[in-house]
Amino acid sequence: MASILRPLSASISSSSSFALCRPLLRSAYLAAAPSATRLISTSSLFSLHGKEEKKKKVRPRGFNFPLLVRDFVQEGLYGKGGYFSTAELIFKSEPLDFTGMLGETEYKRELAKLYRESDVGWTTPVEIFKPWYGRAIANYITSSAEDEDIVIYEIGGGRGRLLIDTVEYLRQHAPHRLSRLDYNIIDISTAMINDVKAKIEADMKGRVTLHNLSALEWKKREDRKCFVVALEVLSNFPSDKIVVTNNEVEEVHVEFSSDDGLIERRWPLRDNKLKYALDAASFVEYTKRGGGGGLSSLLSRVMGASAGAEGYIPTNIVQLFAILKSKFPNSKVIFPDFDRFQSPCTGYCAPVVQLKKGGKTQMFSSYLAAASKVCDVMFPLDFPAICEAYSNVTGKEGQVVTTEDFMLKYGELDNTMTLSGYNPLIDDYENTKFLLS
Repeated sequence: MASILRPLSASISSSSSFALCRPLLRSAYLAAAPSATRLISTSSLFSLHGKEEKKKKVRPRGFNFPLLVRDFVQEGLYGKGGYFSTAELIFKSEPLDFTGMLGETEYKRELAKLYRESDVGWTTPVEIFKPWYGRAIANYITSSAEDEDIVIYEIGGGRGRLLIDTVEYLRQHAPHRLSRLDYNIIDISTAMINDVKAKIEADMKGRVTLHNLSALEWKKREDRKCFVVALEVLSNFPSDKIVVTNNEVEEVHVEFSSDDGLIERRWPLRDNKLKYALDAASFVEYTKRGGGGGLSSLLSRVMGASAGAEGYIPTNIVQLFAILKSKFPNSKVIFPDFDRFQSPCTGYCAPVVQLKKGGKTQMFSSYLAAASKVCDVMFPLDFPAICEAYSNVTGKEGQVVTTEDFMLKYGELDNTMTLSGYNPLIDDYENTKFLLS
């Protein structure tokens, strides 16, 4: 799914770039007993519903505790009644006239006005900069596909904006290739799928296929050359939380107590998917030093050597890469996303957790607010590590480029430039990058 769009500004919690080494699988098995319990007061997290529970805590609906953090966030975002269960989250508006705006101040005023008037949770660059953002993606695809069939799998298609812009771009620049387009949208949201279904034009029927499921549930093998696209979607793939203590990695689970509410409990590292993700980008390498067990890791550099350092690991993103390897062996990826956010949450690649209502944004200091099922939870991407994981899992070379560099090459920037020369497509979203292959 796409995510709340937040321009880069001061005081940003950042996931830095690091020199990465090749992965070595050194799984460590510890005693099967929890090492620590952390009680989190949930009253403030649920005060957005209007009341605080002062006695027994109310068990959040739909959560089968205990849960790994990724499964907890997954339920809050995509479960029944979850944040992404409605298509009304994406605002509807006419294209903005950037060329008629005086400059940055007017652009931000118009954007704020859209949010106030539409009272929705989020939007994305492909919606704000329609049709120009989508046309840049289409230009890249048609250039890369040369004279071959154009096969696209879009993960989290939203309201179908990229589909619409791609079709219009082909009609204008390569009409002979329109008949060779095979466009697939994979979306877990039934509401989004139904919204796109209503927009498919008669002449596109048979060339657009909608798949109402999670990309992580994909089973069919696609042997054709194709493009897998996810526009600001990976940041909404739930991550796992880990804690590094005494030179060992522990995984965090969320539990519920009627007395204490939501509880974070740390266990020895045992989840196989999390281990796989940790290894995929050299997040953790176990080495023996002087006959004893030692931890030599990216995390020790990122999170510091202090006991109890916390971080969020993109387990589900790495699982997606494994699916790309097995089910889309001839695919190329186009994954633009955010590499940092403003957020009160702490830790390596800590999420931003926020609720938008009435044109205002309320931010939370913990992912546990996802239990309310009304908050967006987004995890910034450490692009060098993500690229390393992609290459190691799929065996293909990935590359990271800035949004500015991508748009300078494939965009039509005259159409998003204001009268002052300020261009929000490249000037306002410096916290975004592309993973390409």
